Amino acid sequence: FLARPAANKPTILRFRGLLQHGEITSWMEILVPYISGWNFAEFQERELATGGTSIQKQLIGLNLRALLNHSYMEWRKLLKNHRIQKRKNKIEKRKNFLVKRIKFAKYLIQAKINPEWMVLCLLPVLPPELRPIFVLGEQVVVESDFNKLYQKVILRNKNLQNSFEIQGGPFYSTGDFLTLQKRLLQEAVDALLDSGKSGQPRKDHFRNRPYKSFSDIIAGKEGRFRANLLGKRVDYSARSVIVV
Repeated sequence: FLARPAANKPTILRFRGLLQHGEITSWMEILVPYISGWNFAEFQERELATGGTSIQKQLIGLNLRALLNHSYMEWRKLLKNHRIQKRKNKIEKRKNFLVKRIKFAKYLIQAKINPEWMVLCLLPVLPPELRPIFVLGEQVVVESDFNKLYQKVILRNKNLQNSFEIQGGPFYSTGDFLTLQKRLLQEAVDALLDSGKSGQPRKDHFRNRPYKSFSDIIAGKEGRFRANLLGKRVDYSARSVIVV
């Protein structure tokens, strides 16, 4: 009862839509034996997807050449209907969208870039020189904001790993516990990359100010690139303001 692959893995949940009415008496009669030997974590990782994982799996199954052919076919159909005045504005917007899609798909094909590479799976770690720790006294330690943000990511990632090893529990049985751990990890990663991505930025309660993320460090005139790494007296040295 395995259906067509999703992210190079067979999945039974897609098989449900291929069944004709009356072929089976109950969908649960197939689903229950199929997952009876699995724990929920294994089933969720194989059959279900949330957050960035769901986007990555959709991108893995994306056929760029088929997308190009479909876009060209739709473009030809729109050319036949371009004289319809009532739908002219709508058609023009769709044509502009198709042009952007075709250019982007062609670039990915020419550069030999897989679409799923746009999803960040490995988190870069800055070298110690860019996130220093200073000891000013016996009990006074000053450290970079990145160390605090990295620490939160490591702790929540460890909690997520531990949640896969839990065998049972009232929250785990419904999947709420595992989903919660994934969301907390995503919030920690968002705080590291872009402090305002998940709403209110994380704050340093001792200094009463928000932590600076990657985007805060590199953006603007006072960012790392503009203020420290680019020459200030050389023409054509990319002195434009960096926007993240």
